[in-house]
Amino acid sequence: MVYVTWYKRDLRTHDHRPLVEAARRGAVLPLYVIEEEYWRLPDTSQRQRAFTSECLAELDTGLCRLGQRLTLRRGSVTAVLEQLHRQYGVAGLFSHEEIGNGWTYKRDRKVGAWSRRAAAICVSNPGKSKSGTGVDAGPGAALNDRSCLSSETTWPITGASPLI
Repeated sequence: MVYVTWYKRDLRTHDHRPLVEAARRGAVLPLYVIEEEYWRLPDTSQRQRAFTSECLAELDTGLCRLGQRLTLRRGSVTAVLEQLHRQYGVAGLFSHEEIGNGWTYKRDRKVGAWSRRAAAICVSNPGKSKSGTGVDAGPGAALNDRSCLSSETTWPITGASPLI
């Protein structure tokens, strides 16, 4: 079983509460999903995509210093999570809550529904949950309301240890 840290716009290792929370629980799989549909939206640009690519390269370097590689996949987040769940078993999904547009809101709702079906803990913005514990309780808890490397880049998960 792995705990996924889902990177969206918060592409860093320092001061990253979801990464810390996932690492406290077990083996971490740091994930960024290249969502082509998102990059075709009118409020995105090639300049933003180029900047994101640079940030992903820096994030991968930072994660390598911690003994991990960034896992990059292309597609819908729910399809990627389902494949990772079948391959490794996703016990939990940790991310920063994203303030985005209607498209990202709908995507995050779909991810929450996936988490409930997969019975995986799903926490957005850890440290600020309603329960005050830093995580929402229970499996399936809903989300709180280079080209970009290779799409198959991954770290060897066998024998992986937590980051901390």
